[in-house]
Amino acid sequence: MKKPPAALLSIVLVTATFGQETVTLPAKPRNPQAGRVLRLREVFRISDDGGAFYFKSPRN
Repeated sequence: MKKPPAALLSIVLVTATFGQETVTLPAKPRNPQAGRVLRLREVFRISDDGGAFYFKSPRN
């Protein structure tokens, strides 16, 4: 019979559905300086210059 795996799957789905909390954020934040917009800044840049450095193996 294939009922035990189906029953287990349905129990897992039901508990996962009711175990999560829905978070709703207001359209206008209480604090005017809430900072909902992130400014991007460059920290690193990977280039493909084709230099002589490469990994021979993970241990090196």
